[in-house]
Amino acid sequence: MVRLKDIFSFLDAWHVGILEGAMLAYGQEAEVLFSPLSETSGDFLIRW
Repeated sequence: MVRLKDIFSFLDAWHVGILEGAMLAYGQEAEVLFSPLSETSGDFLIRW
């Protein structure tokens, strides 16, 4: 799980893609689930 706090740019779209791309760079396909905590914070569950 990854928690981002006080991020003011598109947590639900931009950062999901960043995490998926990072996993692909390491040769793994991943499912990234997003759970918002506030407008600027959220948890990302990464499964591979």
